[in-house]
Amino acid sequence: MPRDVPISVRRITLSGSILALLPSLLLAVGSQTWRHRDKTDFEKGEPKAVSLSADGALRLSPKLDQLFESSQPYVWALAQDARGIIYAAGGNEGRIDRIGPGGKGEVFFRAEDPEVHALALDGAGNLYAGTAPGGKVYKISPEGKTLWTCATGETYVWALALDAQGGLFAGTGVEGRILKIDGDGRSRIFFDSAETHIRTLLPDGEGNLLAGTDGHGLILRVSPKGEGFVLYDAPLNEVAALVPGPGGTLYASVLGESGRGAPRGERPSPPAPAPSPQSQEGAPASQPAAPPPQESQQAPQVEQRVPLSMEGRSW
Repeated sequence: MPRDVPISVRRITLSGSILALLPSLLLAVGSQTWRHRDKTDFEKGEPKAVSLSADGALRLSPKLDQLFESSQPYVWALAQDARGIIYAAGGNEGRIDRIGPGGKGEVFFRAEDPEVHALALDGAGNLYAGTAPGGKVYKISPEGKTLWTCATGETYVWALALDAQGGLFAGTGVEGRILKIDGDGRSRIFFDSAETHIRTLLPDGEGNLLAGTDGHGLILRVSPKGEGFVLYDAPLNEVAALVPGPGGTLYASVLGESGRGAPRGERPSPPAPAPSPQSQEGAPASQPAAPPPQESQQAPQVEQRVPLSMEGRSW
């Protein structure tokens, strides 16, 4: 602009230039709105200090502190004694670790089979361990000595439970049976279901056993006489864990596929992990070391609340 133009004119021209830019700036700014409605919307992010439920609800999560890290790739089962000692079993080394209150661990026991999927403790501090794919149950003293070994004849021992009288029960697969094991390590069939696996066992405090199955996703109540009654038919085909809650409520971990699983005897074998260097000669070579049935399904986990008093059907 020439120097002889009045200052007031310069200001007017400059103001006009600024005003001319404003419409383009206003057009570049806009608002966006989006909604997260279900679980898949949140799965794209990384949750921190929150829990994401199957129905898409976000809640504050419990604080998690790492106590012990096993050198085994899997930890399948935990048991804690009256002194606060934790036993952790897993695979593929068939090892049970004993962990002190401070988190220091040591090897407590090694099984012949590569996988230890179930643990239970009795009042004397003896530890019971169930294995796969050999289907054995071990009774182990507090010092780590094998007191007896029960060869169940089953492929998998998924769950162990002790009743109020000290009776030991084993949930097995692939025939979906519950075995009762006496004090000398002899087993007999206590209940034979039409399911593929008995995945979890829980005494109900009234002399019955509660059992979660894989195949049709049932929660069964089995009487002291070995009579089964269906308490709950889950929407997915596997009940992997049962925990009692207040007021007669039962919490069930349900996973797998919706609908019905394959009938017993037709379920494909799960993929085998790497062979264990600890497996001894004479162990079945044709049976794979098997992860739990849900390993091959990669399906969501659903929490269900089931009243123990709900009606069902007799088995």
